Amino acid sequence: DHLLLVHGDAQSAIVNSALAVPPIVQVVDRYENSVPAVSVTFTIGSGAGSVSLATVASGADGKASTTYTLGTVVGANTLVVARETTALPDLALSGKASITIVATGIPDAPDHLNITTGSGQNATVATAVATVPTVQLVDRYSNNITSGVALTFTIGSGGGTAGLPVATTNGSGNASSPFTLGTAIGANTMVVGRQSSVLPDLAATGRATVTFSETAVPGVAVSGNSTLSTTGPEIADGSYTATVTVTLQDTYSNKITGVTPTVAASGSNNTINACSATDSNGVSTCTVTSTTAQSKTMTITSPTGLNALSAKSLFMPSSGMVSAGSNLAMWVKADLGV
Repeated sequence: DHLLLVHGDAQSAIVNSALAVPPIVQVVDRYENSVPAVSVTFTIGSGAGSVSLATVASGADGKASTTYTLGTVVGANTLVVARETTALPDLALSGKASITIVATGIPDAPDHLNITTGSGQNATVATAVATVPTVQLVDRYSNNITSGVALTFTIGSGGGTAGLPVATTNGSGNASSPFTLGTAIGANTMVVGRQSSVLPDLAATGRATVTFSETAVPGVAVSGNSTLSTTGPEIADGSYTATVTVTLQDTYSNKITGVTPTVAASGSNNTINACSATDSNGVSTCTVTSTTAQSKTMTITSPTGLNALSAKSLFMPSSGMVSAGSNLAMWVKADLGV
C-alpha cells in the first residue's frame, strides 16, 4: 500500500561521499504490516548523486536499502523511493506512495584557489590597485570553503606591499588584501597561498597558489627630476631653429613615456613647432624660430606643475657679424653670462 522511512533522512555528508547511514524504507500494507518481495526503485531526484543499487526487492521484514553517494555540488541532494512497476495505491492515505530522502552535501577539504577579482590592473607607482585582489578557496570540486582558513599574501616581484599579509576566508570562502605597487615602473606580483601548508590541488588545476600580476605606471612629472634645456645662440631670421629638449620623470625618477609636452617662449614673433611625444627615455624635443632678436625664456606649460623649469635661448639679429666691442656683442655676452 505505501512506504515507511526507517532510516537515512536529513543527513549531511561531504560531497561525492556516501551517507553514513544508508537509506532504508519498509514496504507495508494499508495496516502497516510488512510486505516482502516488492521491487522498489531508488532514483536520484536532485544533486546528481548515485546509488549502489537502483532497484531492490524488499526483504522478509519488508525493508529495502541502498548506499547513497551525494553529488559533487554542495547543497540539497534528494533520493526518491517508489515501487518499481506501478505507484503504490496508498489506501491508508498516508501520503507515502513514494518517499523523498533529503541530504545535504558539504564541502570537501580545501584544495586550490581561484582568483575572483583584481588581477591584470595598472596603477601609478607607490599606489594601491583600484580593485582589491580577492581569491576564493575551494575544494577539489570547486565548492567554496567556508570561513576560517588563513591565507598569506606575499609580494613576488616589484617591491610593493600587501595591505594584509595574512587574511582569513569569509563565509563564501573569499579572502582579499589591498596591493600597493612598488616605486619602479613595470611588473608587480603578489602570490597567495594557504598559511599552514601547501594546498594539495587534487583537482590538478595548477592553482595551489595563485599570482596577481599588476603593472606599475609612472606618476606625474615633477620639476625636481625633470629637465628643460635649449640650444642657441641662433639667428633671428625665421629659419634658424633653437631645439628645446624636455625630459619628464616622476618623483621616483621613472621616465615618463608617451606624453607630448607643450612649451612657451617669451618675447615676440616666435614660432614653436609641436613637441614630440616623450620616448622610452622620457625625452621630447621641439623647435623654436623667431624673427625678433632678443633673449627668449623657454618654459613648460604642459604637463602642469613644471613652471619652476626654464631655459634661455638667444636670438641675434640676422646681420650676425658684430665687432667684439659693439653694444650687441656686449649684450650677447651678458645674456650668456660670459
